Amino acid sequence: MFGEMALIDDETRMASARAKDGPVSVYVITRDQFDSKLDGVNPFVTRLLRILAGNVRSSSKKEQD
Repeated sequence: MFGEMALIDDETRMASARAKDGPVSVYVITRDQFDSKLDGVNPFVTRLLRILAGNVRSSSKKEQD
């Protein structure tokens, strides 16, 4: 799974993927599909997702520095 954090926090993707060997199946989840899954979810949960995504981005940036 990759690109999911961009759906959570509206920032740029942090990862890319490349198939190495064999066939690959890719399932695309659009912004609208993602947002519709979050409709009606407790706002605490959506805020928690954003905080967790921010923590991952911050940790990744520290490792690069």
